[in-house]
This record gives sequence, structure tokens and C-alpha cells, in this order.
Amino acid sequence: MSSKLKLGAVVALVLGFAGLFEVQQLKLKHLMAENADLRNQLGQMEALHDTNEGLAAQLKAAIAASQTNQNELLRLRSQGSRLRQLEQENAQLKSERQQLALKMQQPQAAAASSDQGQVTTVTDLVKTSGGSPSLGTTDLGSLELQSGVPVNFDLGGGTNCIVTPTALADGNNTMQIKVGVANGDGTFAVLGESRITARPGQQCSISVGDRMIALAVKVKPFGWHVEFLMHVDEFPELDRQLADFPVDVVFGHLGYVNTKQTPAERGFQALLRLVKDGKAWVKLTAPYRLTPSAMPYADTDVFAKALVDAAPERLLWGTDWPHVFIKTAMPEDRKLLALFEHWVPDKTMRKRILVDHPAALYDFTGP
Repeated sequence: MSSKLKLGAVVALVLGFAGLFEVQQLKLKHLMAENADLRNQLGQMEALHDTNEGLAAQLKAAIAASQTNQNELLRLRSQGSRLRQLEQENAQLKSERQQLALKMQQPQAAAASSDQGQVTTVTDLVKTSGGSPSLGTTDLGSLELQSGVPVNFDLGGGTNCIVTPTALADGNNTMQIKVGVANGDGTFAVLGESRITARPGQQCSISVGDRMIALAVKVKPFGWHVEFLMHVDEFPELDRQLADFPVDVVFGHLGYVNTKQTPAERGFQALLRLVKDGKAWVKLTAPYRLTPSAMPYADTDVFAKALVDAAPERLLWGTDWPHVFIKTAMPEDRKLLALFEHWVPDKTMRKRILVDHPAALYDFTGP
């Protein structure tokens, strides 16, 4: 009996050791699985670290490229300023050259008048002035033209402008303006022609139309238009001067009007008449170029709203990015759009200004 008990105890002990061994094996397998999982996670963390280092390097390169682009933009802006300065100097030199040519032509005009036996009184004279020279115009200076005596102006590049005044019975005067080129055989090929009427002694500018007429005639077959960046408040006869212009005319930046003026100013009223008659377009752009005040450039509101009230169907809009000439803080384009919505509260009209009008002017076609 004792032997059987001993044998049973031995068997139980062996089974206990076997069970304990099995439990240890299961724990070992579990630990090995956790170890493998930890190693996998460690590998993923190392991969993420490498990826982060790569992204950091790309970000550093992007920052360096952005700085380079910013420096390049600043350089281009400085070159633009210098270019505008050179253009102004060139306009001044051209004006001086024209005035010298006028002095040389005056004796010829006097001789021609004498040959024709004309006696011209002061009331038969029309004083013309080129006004303030602006980019793309020729200042003719101040001179007196005699009735029936044509005066030729060399505009450069082979282009000439012939102005012929004629005294009318009512005391007014007409000036026929022909722009063209002189041929080798001595004939004159007319590229464009215009006519203006003025009172005796009245100052009037013919600088806008001199070379522009010739250019407009050349670009008309292509369906192009001419855009003026000019201070309309300096041209009180603007609507009369451009009444018969051969192509569409576009004025940038609300007519570049001086905000110290009011919409009642004669030049701005002339612009309103042009757009009302459907003879010009105006861009509601870059209000910051007209005023030293900050966003929302409140002193430009009266001019923008006057244009909207007068002829909303002749308006365009844009951000004028990248804002190369600015007197105040750099504007945010979203705020410029909000300002446009303030000027044009009607949603349907905004859509026409943003979509339909540029499509008509630039001849966009749908898909």
C-alpha cells in the first residue's frame, strides 16, 4: 500500500512539473510575441524619424527658396521704379525736343501765312497745350496755331502729326488732326484722323490722340483695345477727345483720379460721360494707388460708387496683384474683394462685372 502511494505521489509530481513547464512555455511565447511587436513598433518609429528628417530638410529648402523669391521680387520692384523714372525722363526729353521743333517751324508758318496774304487777328488763334505729359503721350507744349496754316509735328519712329486749324463763322475754331507716315515719294499716308472744336483762346490737349490714333488703327483688325493709365482729372475734355476713338478704351484704377478732388471734378465727369455713352470701360482696381489712407480706403468710395451708379455695365474688377506700387500696408486680396462687394451690393451685377464684362471685352468663348 505504501508503494502505491509513493508511486502515485511520483506521478502527481511529474504531472505537476509538466503542467508548470507548459505554463512557462506559454508565458515565453507571449513574451516573444510582445518583443516582436515592440521591435516592429521601434522600426516604425525609426522610419517616422527618417521621414520627419526628410520633411524638415524639404521645409528648410522651401524657406530658402521663398526667401530667394522674395529677394527677386524686391529686385524687380526696384527695377520697375527705375524704369518708370527713365520713362518720365524720356517723356521730358521728348517734350523739349518737340518744343524746339515748334520754335523752328514758327518762322515757316509765319512765312506761309504771309504768302497767302492772310491777316489773322488774335481771335483767330487757338492756343493748344499738351497738359501734363504722361506715359505714351507726346507733349506739344504751348503754341498758337494760325487759321488755315498746317503745322507738322515729328512724333518719332517715322510717325508725324499734322494739325490744321480753321476759323469758323461763329467765332469758334476746328482743328483737324491727321496722324500718319511720310512716304519716300513725298506723299503722306494717313493712319488716323480726328477733329476737335475749340473757342478762341481755349486751352485744349491733343496729346492723347496723337500717337494713339495711329496705334489704334493698327491694332483694330486684331480686336484689341487700348488701356490708359492716366489721371482723368487732368483731362476735362476727355470725352470729346476720345469720342471717335477707333477701338475700345479701358481706364485703369477708377481713372486714377486724385482723391483730394470730388466726383464733380470736370475730368471725372468727362469719364462718366464716356462710360455712359458706352465708349469706355473702367477697372475698379487698386484703390490703394489713389490714396494714402489705409484699408478700406474710404476716400475712394465716392468715385467707385459714382461709376457704379453711372454705368455698371461698363465696369471691370481685379485685385491688381502683386500690388507693385502701394502707398500703404500690403492689402489682402480677400479684403479687396469685400471692398468690391461694398461698392457693388447687387449680387447679379457683381457677377456681370466679374464674369460677363471681361468675357465681352476680351472676347472669351465658353467651352
